[in-house]
Amino acid sequence: MCFQTGWAVLISSDLWVKWATILMPFITMFALYVAWSQLKSSRYESRASTAHAIYHQYLSLCLENSELAKGDQNIVSENKTIEGKYKWFISSMLFSFEQILQVANDDSEWKVAIKAQLLRHAWHLSNSGTVKRKEWSAELMGIINKALVEKGYSPIPL
Repeated sequence: MCFQTGWAVLISSDLWVKWATILMPFITMFALYVAWSQLKSSRYESRASTAHAIYHQYLSLCLENSELAKGDQNIVSENKTIEGKYKWFISSMLFSFEQILQVANDDSEWKVAIKAQLLRHAWHLSNSGTVKRKEWSAELMGIINKALVEKGYSPIPL
């Protein structure tokens, strides 16, 4: 029987079979971890992309209707045509925000951006029928209430 030493031991197939058997569970766990990480990253990127697309659509609506996006109560109240259009603008805005919160609800930056927009329209939200009927998600209603309170209006009981 020949005793193998040095580099010659690396040529032995028995050694590689033994090491492969020992390392296989660790390699499998590492591969599963990498796959799970990629899946999680892909899911996050998909949600972020969807939220950005929805917000971009909202901003396009704001550009098309800059007089409505300002939230100026005097401008809206003076013209019945603008008032009717403003209500649809607000509904579209709230729907967009609700969708953003559904796909990116764990992102506090979105909540800050949404609240900043809601503050402009607090005067209308305080009297809005859809808000009073709580037709929006609980999370959006919470942000609406924070905006109302910050502007000095009474919050909607949840």
